[in-house]
Amino acid sequence: SLSIPMHAGRAFDTKDPARADWTPEQRARAAALERLDADVGRLIQRLNDLDLRRNTLVIFTSSHAPQPASGLTDFFNTNLGSRAEPNALYEGNLRVPMIASWPGVIAPQSFAAFATTMCDWSPTVADLAGASNLPRGLDGVSLKPVLLEQTPPERGMLYWEMRRDGFTQAVRRGRWKVVRPAGKLQREAVELYDLEMDPRETRDVADENPQVVAEFIRS
Repeated sequence: SLSIPMHAGRAFDTKDPARADWTPEQRARAAALERLDADVGRLIQRLNDLDLRRNTLVIFTSSHAPQPASGLTDFFNTNLGSRAEPNALYEGNLRVPMIASWPGVIAPQSFAAFATTMCDWSPTVADLAGASNLPRGLDGVSLKPVLLEQTPPERGMLYWEMRRDGFTQAVRRGRWKVVRPAGKLQREAVELYDLEMDPRETRDVADENPQVVAEFIRS
């Protein structure tokens, strides 16, 4: 992937009176969001102009959630109350929107509560294109049945790690998620969260579910 500095441009750097008391960083973020919204609109309009819209799957998502170190997450409520900490792998650090639009194929305003990762898009696009000879061992699963509101595929474990200011790991399987915070390298030094009952990860239940923790560690 490629990450480069992005600027909204002078056309979006307006002196909105409603933002008079905002910091320069807050105004810059708002301008960037306005620019993004406008550019997505330009892309969709171009597809319409070329009569390609009904043959094009448009995916809108992000590689990771806003990081609290930016100082802007609380102001814009970008994590919607989910737990997020600097250089961590909690839901507020990981969860992002994923919007897919395909007229005549994906039902408008449909919703799917299915955990996905960026690794899923390679097999998904290949499946939608009719490819049948995909390489073995792909990490992702095809989201085609999810997009078409069919029976979702089997979802194995999801794994994340971050090597920044320490070594942090997280694994999710179904309702359970374990997190090993940075600096805790012992196999047993993990936190366990029940995302169905506690989606904001406010209560570590590792001590109450030692068997679940042991299964994660063994795998």
